[in-house]
Amino acid sequence: MEEITAFARERLTGARVQFDGRGAPTCLALGSEHSLVLAGTDDPQTRIVLALGVARTSRETLRGDPPFPHELERAISIAEDEVLGAQPILPASSALMVCSPDVSLMARLAQAGRQPHRLELAEVEALYQALARASERRAYTSDSPFRDPASWNAVLILREFMHHLGYQAAWLAP
Repeated sequence: MEEITAFARERLTGARVQFDGRGAPTCLALGSEHSLVLAGTDDPQTRIVLALGVARTSRETLRGDPPFPHELERAISIAEDEVLGAQPILPASSALMVCSPDVSLMARLAQAGRQPHRLELAEVEALYQALARASERRAYTSDSPFRDPASWNAVLILREFMHHLGYQAAWLAP
């Protein structure tokens, strides 16, 4: 947990310069076993650990290759419960910054956006819909950059975070 916390703090500190004058961003750090939300500062009152991690979700819910529809539904339910727990600490109208120590995962996410280092909610939703089609064993291509469990889980977590907490775009921190 300390590793993802230190990583998120570093990214949030760097982002404050870029977001200067527009309010501090909310940081969603996608970790292997847990994800971390820092709501603008590193004050313990504005930090929450989510029991969602890109490896953990694979191990506990998304086991198929690709995941089966019932696994996807269960993972969504778990993600919704976790994500909604972050709502009380979030500042009104903050920008969303997403980061992960998994550099290749962040590169795959960045490739999915039309703008460098930014994903719109509609783009995340399109990635999720591709995962849903794959879970039904339709239109599953092995050349997709989102073929591995870490990518599926990142898309699922990001989609639920943005959808339920009202973010229309996410800035992808390098």
